[in-house]
Amino acid sequence: MSGRILSAFWWFFALIITATYTANLAAFLTVTRMENPITSLDDLARQSVVVYGTIENSSLHRFFEQRKEESPYDMMWSQMNKAGVDPWVKTAENGYNRVKTEKYAFFWDAPILDYIKQTECDLMTVGKPFNLKGYGIATPQDVPYTDDLSMVILKMQEKGIIEEYSWFLKDSQCREEQKSDANTKADAIQLQTIGGAFYVLMMGGILAFVAVFEHVGINLHSTARREKN
Repeated sequence: MSGRILSAFWWFFALIITATYTANLAAFLTVTRMENPITSLDDLARQSVVVYGTIENSSLHRFFEQRKEESPYDMMWSQMNKAGVDPWVKTAENGYNRVKTEKYAFFWDAPILDYIKQTECDLMTVGKPFNLKGYGIATPQDVPYTDDLSMVILKMQEKGIIEEYSWFLKDSQCREEQKSDANTKADAIQLQTIGGAFYVLMMGGILAFVAVFEHVGINLHSTARREKN
């Protein structure tokens, strides 16, 4: 009887462990297939589920409008004009809000988007920057300090001061687990998750030992009765 009890609880324990591992493996494989399929500008241009756009009448808007034919930008411009919803926004804040609430991708300056990504943990950037342009400081024409200002900026760049104090190069405020959507991440099996299975196995071992002791006690009692008779 003790062996049967222990075997039954052992197989029940093995069944729980196997079922837990199988379920976690299935969840991991499902999450892998659910990962974001858009990883580049070409992926975004070749799909029609996510609407994309930028600020209306901005330089980026004119960049798409003046695109070259037979290029990814030409395809994207056509998709923007064919979209059932308006792809353009009035301000950058409107673009961020649409990304949060709709299936929408917002094009804007890469340093600004990188900064937003570091402060807004539910946003992310995808793909490499395009239509790259540099930042500059505007001054009135023919003022005497223009060259001096340019030389100071060059010296700060050579010494790495600009990179040190650039607001868009600061460390992210988001933890790694906050950057990823919880629905697209499979949790590893922890001991507390399957702790109940070990408790069941321990219970089976205790019952098996109780059965052994009862069996030994019954045998001793029977032996004592036979010797007494």
